[in-house]
Amino acid sequence: MKRPLLVLVLFLAVVLYANDAAAIQGVAVSPGSFGVAYNVGQTTELSIYVEASPNEELQLLPSGELGQFLEIPNPILILDENGRGRATVKFTVPVIDTPGDHSAEILITERPPPRLFGEPGPLIVTLAAVSVPVKFYVPCPDRCIGLTFSTQDTDLGQPALFSAQISNLGSKDISSLSGHIEILDSTNATVATIPFASAGTLAPGGSTILHSEWDTAGTTAGIFTARAVVLYDEFYKDATGEFKVGDISIKAYDISPKQFFKGKVVNVFIRIESLWNKPIRHVYAVLDLKNDQGDELAHGETPPLSSMDPWSKSDLNAWLDVQPLSVGNYTLGVTVLYDNGNSTVYFPVSIVEAEVAPPPEMPKAQFKLDVTILAIVLLVSLILVLAYLEKTKRRKARPKYF
Repeated sequence: MKRPLLVLVLFLAVVLYANDAAAIQGVAVSPGSFGVAYNVGQTTELSIYVEASPNEELQLLPSGELGQFLEIPNPILILDENGRGRATVKFTVPVIDTPGDHSAEILITERPPPRLFGEPGPLIVTLAAVSVPVKFYVPCPDRCIGLTFSTQDTDLGQPALFSAQISNLGSKDISSLSGHIEILDSTNATVATIPFASAGTLAPGGSTILHSEWDTAGTTAGIFTARAVVLYDEFYKDATGEFKVGDISIKAYDISPKQFFKGKVVNVFIRIESLWNKPIRHVYAVLDLKNDQGDELAHGETPPLSSMDPWSKSDLNAWLDVQPLSVGNYTLGVTVLYDNGNSTVYFPVSIVEAEVAPPPEMPKAQFKLDVTILAIVLLVSLILVLAYLEKTKRRKARPKYF
């Protein structure tokens, strides 16, 4: 009995493997891409030659940025007995306002196979697919530039360096190039405006790089945004980039909770942030709770972190004994210590009366359900007892024969 069962299992495994193997055959296409001219409204007929498994059914789907301008008359392609076929797709060039490279994509994919048993439907299989791009270039008007803006992270007190690579994508000379950079802090407030070095004539197809730098002395560490505005003749183009000004500093930016219950030992979580471009080692925090007179009333210290990654955030926690203290407002000083430095931030906190939890209410719905179940159980038990007594009574009333 075991041997036929084993043979059946092996047969099913072979069938499943063969089906999956057929489902993941590759799809080859030629050509691998198309290039069309930017002639608005022009329709181009594209022929794609496909090779895959014999008699296989493939799907053709529009995709990509401009997929809606692809027309696929026959979205299902059935290959011949040699596994070859030809598909025809039409592409109409749309109006594009943005100069540069644009494309649509023709996605050719295998159709999901039917189920082995039962009604047809998709299996969970890997399907081969290939994408054929249709590319074209939208030229600039008479004057047009390409702009690549680059920023660099720096240390506090060192210059922040910027560069703008500019390419003339138009058909005419650009007679003058200049511009400036706006430096914005994390609140989007402008903290500085610095000029770009200017450049002279830029011929069509030519490129140049404008440089600038910002002296970070006197500012604070943090993440900044730089907005570059490049002026070329009577036109302009802008771009933005983010950069960091780092300082060997770790600061506490929040604590939780900020209300402590009277008569408790409180677990305080301290959220810290590194403002440095390199890892910082041996990080821990010391907590000092003080009253309005500056008297230290409670003290705590967190376990150390071995290291913090650049510009990362982390949590520390420490226990603070406020059992002997009365209700009122206090100040919690959090000093973060680390290699070669420390920083202190003060947080307002308060001690409040401990909340007395009300007695838990009996869930009404659950109570009703429990009573109903109990009543049913009692009723069934009563019926069984009565039936048993009735049966016993009849047995005793039955005449006895000797």
